[in-house]
Amino acid sequence: MLFLDELAEFSRSTLESLRQPIEQGWVTISRVGGTLRFPAQFTLVAAMNPCPCGFFGTDRCVCPSATIDKYQNKISGPLLDRIDLQVELRTLTTEERFAESEDGVSPRLRAKVEQARERQRKRYDGKQIPFNAAMPGGHVREYCNFSDAGFERFKTTIDANRLSTRSMDRLAKVARTVADLAGSDALEAVHLDKAASFVVGGMLRDRS
Repeated sequence: MLFLDELAEFSRSTLESLRQPIEQGWVTISRVGGTLRFPAQFTLVAAMNPCPCGFFGTDRCVCPSATIDKYQNKISGPLLDRIDLQVELRTLTTEERFAESEDGVSPRLRAKVEQARERQRKRYDGKQIPFNAAMPGGHVREYCNFSDAGFERFKTTIDANRLSTRSMDRLAKVARTVADLAGSDALEAVHLDKAASFVVGGMLRDRS
């Protein structure tokens, strides 16, 4: 697990250096004497404010538009294409901050995740694919089992958001996981809609 807090405060070159290990699970170091490759598989979790002052989208924001653009543009499109889940969090109300958590939620979620992982183990048995995120690009039709309505929603989502090939594959993988969590063999339109909220929504995707 690699957690990067205040993601936009890192230099652009540092962030771009993450692209290879995120996608390939290796880091390559080249010097005059030769090239070395080291294993670097990890789960990336990152957090950032929407702007330098942190109040973007409210009347409390004091950042000029140019400053906001410069801040958000430190996270490049190619790097975003390698981050599967992108979630924009809203500010909690005072009531929500002091609300008691619902008993039994964590055990139920754990059970659903374990069931979804078991579905994936059976799906990829003997294929050297440990889980949905490792599904090879270009093989989404083979493993995703779209319903007719699901495949139509998949295509319209790609067209509406002008998704790159890499983002298209991410959408399918996330939707396949949503369907697994729901206990569904078929990938339906509702699963694509949920996946799209993670893959194509959010502050950074909307900046253009």
